[in-house]
Amino acid sequence: MHVQVLKRFAMHPPHGVRLTLVVPEALAWYSGMVPGLVARQVAPRDLAIDAVPLARRADATVILAAATGLDPETRQIALSGGRPPLRYDVASFDIGATVLGDDLPGVREHALRTRPLSRLVAALDAADARLAGLGRAPRVVVVGAGAAGVELACALRARLARASPPP
Repeated sequence: MHVQVLKRFAMHPPHGVRLTLVVPEALAWYSGMVPGLVARQVAPRDLAIDAVPLARRADATVILAAATGLDPETRQIALSGGRPPLRYDVASFDIGATVLGDDLPGVREHALRTRPLSRLVAALDAADARLAGLGRAPRVVVVGAGAAGVELACALRARLARASPPP
């Protein structure tokens, strides 16, 4: 979500500009706090940013739908849910991070996907229940790279430290 754009419009509204925020759901999730969520150091509500009041402060229209396509010739954005296309003069996109590999064998059945973040909380709870029923120490593998992968591995270790038996 374009939090800084909305803040700027709220603080210094440009004359003659209509702003529309298109988001698939009202809550946006701050990814920087995901390791704290995974480690149970912060609650899900601590990651959530309610887009609607933020947009209203910027005098923006909010459309709760996913953008599904773009036609630069006609300057229209296709929207989900049977909504009519949205015309634009200038568009800015924040597509967020995505995770590839759902089509690989075993991923849907065994992987804990971190995206979309809105589904991560339920996925963590389901994984906790699944691991508790193992009857042995769980083996956890983090597939990813960079600092985020290391942070996630450490957060999972912290989360599972109280498991019996520990990982």
